[in-house]
Amino acid sequence: MGEGFIIRGGNADLSDLTALPSDVVEKQKFYGAGSEEVQDGAVKNNGSIKYKLPINAIYTIPSGYHEQGEVYQDTQIVTGDIIINPQQGGSAAGIKDKFFNSDVIINGIENLVPENIKAGVFVGTVEGKWQGFVNGDPLQPYWYGLFAPGQTGRGILNRNSSGSNYPDHRYDWSQPDSETEGEYIWFRSMPDSSARSYPAITFDVPIEMEGVKSVTICYSLPDHSANSFTWLILGERAVNQITNDNSWTISPNMGANEAFVLPGTNELWSTLTFNISRAALYRYIYVGIGVAQSSSQGRFMRIRYIKLNK
Repeated sequence: MGEGFIIRGGNADLSDLTALPSDVVEKQKFYGAGSEEVQDGAVKNNGSIKYKLPINAIYTIPSGYHEQGEVYQDTQIVTGDIIINPQQGGSAAGIKDKFFNSDVIINGIENLVPENIKAGVFVGTVEGKWQGFVNGDPLQPYWYGLFAPGQTGRGILNRNSSGSNYPDHRYDWSQPDSETEGEYIWFRSMPDSSARSYPAITFDVPIEMEGVKSVTICYSLPDHSANSFTWLILGERAVNQITNDNSWTISPNMGANEAFVLPGTNELWSTLTFNISRAALYRYIYVGIGVAQSSSQGRFMRIRYIKLNK
């Protein structure tokens, strides 16, 4: 910046000068109003300010002189669409320290309707109305028509003397249950005087029973289908027949076992729980009809669920 000098003559007329110190940048000399002497400028020289604005900041421009090239910069990141996929437990939207020039999009959840949600349970603001059954517990091998994950059921024998009638026994793993709107297991022996083998069921996939304290069964059993050999049994090993041939003694092939008698219910539904003493030894559950031979009636049983309790 160049410097200028004013040479004042003895008779110079200063009456037309109007500048005051508040009109002149500091460190500059001038003649102006209010004095016949050289004055110093008083306006602060701010130079060229460059300032980045934080979020929601207020910046007050200082009074004084400002040079060309000042910058007041907004530091916010402008971004496009933010897409949010709802997750269990929630998730961050990723919008911290950002401004938007478009929308935040929250994706919809397919089939988010009351009929698909358990009754009384809310998913967001949607209350469930579904009153069906689910089974994700390996300690519930069968639950109102549903097997535990990976589990399957299989028809076997309780006792067999001839074996000739085993193929004629009936096993239905999904009989409709009008009372609960679920399903149940139904199995029966043939109504024949020669039917000397008696049906039973088991589950194919071994169950880890460490820590289990009891077993519960919900079942229906006509009185004529029950006696002291109609059993719920927990066993160590998988077998195809609970007892020995021509005997009501439990087969040694089953290994360690505990047997619980299932009394008749007069075809009404009953729920019984039995305490288990050596659960860590067992891997398989068996249920079998064990009545004596009849010439007029088949023997049958219905099972809504079996579960192991810790």
